[in-house]
Amino acid sequence: MKDVPGFLQQSQSSGPGEAAVWHRLEELYTKKLWHQLTLQVLDFVQDPCFAQGDGLIKLYENFISDFEHRVNPLSLVEIILHVVRQMTDPNVALTFLEKTREKGMKDRLESWCTDVKSMEMLVEHQAHDVLT
Repeated sequence: MKDVPGFLQQSQSSGPGEAAVWHRLEELYTKKLWHQLTLQVLDFVQDPCFAQGDGLIKLYENFISDFEHRVNPLSLVEIILHVVRQMTDPNVALTFLEKTREKGMKDRLESWCTDVKSMEMLVEHQAHDVLT
């Protein structure tokens, strides 16, 4: 069982500028406002401040995974694509994407989008390996 409130409280203390964002996420989560929370998370994962290190991976593991079944599948794919970019091992990233698809991608379009993004990510990693 995840300690989502504990994770959000701990994250609020990470920095004064970020505290308001974390508080808003906690507020929407507590009130079970899933659509608004999804929109806030979409903004959050696109913010360059949060795209460093493995912060988005931790966010997914400790927070998003708790309510992902309530998120619009296409929005979830968009969120997950930001998370997966922080994964340094392409095999881990592809496995993560495949598990995501297995969880709830019933719609062909959603599954297709995930497949295309998986292939795109694999090509990016291969190109990076060739260039370095």
